[in-house]
Amino acid sequence: MANVISAAKKIAVISALVEGCSVRSTVRMAGVSKGAVLRLLISVGNACAEYQDRVIRNVAAKRVQVDEIWSFVGCKEKNVTAAKMESGICGDVWTFTAIEAQTKLVISFTCTTTFAGFIRPCELLRRWKRESASMSGRFMRL
Repeated sequence: MANVISAAKKIAVISALVEGCSVRSTVRMAGVSKGAVLRLLISVGNACAEYQDRVIRNVAAKRVQVDEIWSFVGCKEKNVTAAKMESGICGDVWTFTAIEAQTKLVISFTCTTTFAGFIRPCELLRRWKRESASMSGRFMRL
């Protein structure tokens, strides 16, 4: 029989991640392997993306908040070396979001490795609005 995480452990893992726990602390709390947590995270992430693509369409929002979030993968941009870049994606990551102000629904988001030339939020929102007529709100390219 294959190594399968029980439904109760899956719920515990996803609950911990949603609450903001790190992968390593989730591994310790749930008693599962890091690989199992990462595979479950990918699986749930893909299911959420499919749901958002299918359901979130033509949102009649009166006010949309556009924001950016900075983070990094592996190391900050100033610490990226050629060896680190060869091993995979690392450095600064920007996530831009469009959130419906009243319900806090994330209408759209995109991730990029640059700040997109310090793009103004109004221009970003116009692009999302223009592109949303023909495609879902997920991963719109700048």
